[in-house]
Amino acid sequence: MKKVLIYNGDMELLGSLQACLEHFDFSVQTVTGKPEFYKNLEEYKPDVVMIDVMLHGTDGRTVCRSLKDDKKYSHHPVILFACSSNLLHDYKNNGADGILEMPFEINDIGPLVNSVIEKRN
Repeated sequence: MKKVLIYNGDMELLGSLQACLEHFDFSVQTVTGKPEFYKNLEEYKPDVVMIDVMLHGTDGRTVCRSLKDDKKYSHHPVILFACSSNLLHDYKNNGADGILEMPFEINDIGPLVNSVIEKRN
């Protein structure tokens, strides 16, 4: 089973994303803070990471760029997500492998995550 780690501060949104991904048979872990995010990268070993651009107190694009610049974590495929395409237009410059604009069609999320994982393998 492919593993997804989602980093977002909104518990309701995390629950919705988790339910959608589990519908497509992904194993999902969710985190709301930076310390638990890095702990889960180490322990859960996700196949893909999803990061909200609008994190509380930080910018998810910065977190993505930090991951990609760190040899220890750079192999993780990252999907950035946000409610505005304006926040996602520069996703490649931040090292992201894909984007998810909210709201999204439920049937689009499974293929998107699989596609990003396959591109990195």
